[in-house]
Amino acid sequence: MLSSFSKWRYFRPVVIVGAVALVVGGAGSAWLLGEGFVRVQEDLQTGAGFERAESTARVAEQLLLRNLDDMATLRLLAQQWVLLDDVADAVLRRQMETTLRHLVRDRGERRTPFRSVVILGPDGHMRWSSIPDSMQFQASDRDYFIALRDGLRGTFLTAPIVGRGTGGTIILAAQRLH
Repeated sequence: MLSSFSKWRYFRPVVIVGAVALVVGGAGSAWLLGEGFVRVQEDLQTGAGFERAESTARVAEQLLLRNLDDMATLRLLAQQWVLLDDVADAVLRRQMETTLRHLVRDRGERRTPFRSVVILGPDGHMRWSSIPDSMQFQASDRDYFIALRDGLRGTFLTAPIVGRGTGGTIILAAQRLH
């Protein structure tokens, strides 16, 4: 008869192989489980990233639409200002100038991205600016003026340029007044 220790000695290679198989199998399972966890986390992060990007795009879209609405209002008032060229309309014109300055400067708690409103004459000379005591300038040689003079409809948006009326770097959004 073999003692229990002797019996164990015969099964030791099997037990050791079984233990190694269990460790390897456990490591493989752990690796697969870890890989699955990482994949799930990556998917969650990617999904969260897309959600954040989509949310940011929605906010940017709303800001752009609001600014385009503001620009349409500024254009409408500037168009009315041009039509009030008669001396009898001087009081109404000054009221429109005050309103334009207010709209550019401040919209309650929300600042506008617009630095100024400038109205140019058909010859390219500045007729009015929302910046009091603004430097007089002439823009008949500028791309935006030429394009609008030649019939471009819509908004001409420039690359950053040095503004002749302000001397600062601006991105100009120009529209034709009739």
